[in-house]
Amino acid sequence: MQAGPWVAQLDAADVVNLTTTLTDAVGNTSAFGLFGIGDADSDNDGSPDVVEELAGTDPSDPLDHPVVAGPLSVTKLQIKLNFSKTNKDAIRATTTVSLPSGFAAAGATVGISVAGYAEQLVLDAKGKGKSALSSLAVKVSKKTGPYVQYALKNADLETRLASLGLLDATIAKPGKTFLIPVAVAIGGEVHFATVNVVYKAKQGKSGKASNPK
Repeated sequence: MQAGPWVAQLDAADVVNLTTTLTDAVGNTSAFGLFGIGDADSDNDGSPDVVEELAGTDPSDPLDHPVVAGPLSVTKLQIKLNFSKTNKDAIRATTTVSLPSGFAAAGATVGISVAGYAEQLVLDAKGKGKSALSSLAVKVSKKTGPYVQYALKNADLETRLASLGLLDATIAKPGKTFLIPVAVAIGGEVHFATVNVVYKAKQGKSGKASNPK
């Protein structure tokens, strides 16, 4: 495959998650993905509505908008799909994140999106938040700095993940590589990443994707 930059042009009015595999003339392949954040911007402040919704800012107020910050580092991503039972899918993710100056956990809202599944959780004084299906914690490591731990269980993710290639099909070892979009919004800042995962599955039973060790 020819080295150097590749250019892809895509027009979209909403969130677009595009994953594909590029193949050159001699059969070399490379995974490729785009995490589209959409271009609908109701208040014309330069921040797409979907980003404002994740960050908790007002998409109709041009004076209230998030900052699209640096890239996100996802140190762990694991997705489990149960094809034999409904509402038994799960996600676990750990990401490093920069915290705004003076950040206080108590009452702060953290928005997180993994493979298009998005939600916002309000933190307590210990930096922990919960919803009916998920839990999230903002912690600080002495070695690596701030990070976010997120866990979702008993969810229905099959249709959403199928659109990214994680199908109800038999995929034997060593598995196939797919790209999963991840975003975290905290303190008015939004961070994005596209993560490589290796997916293995048995049709009608289960599938598991995780980033390579």
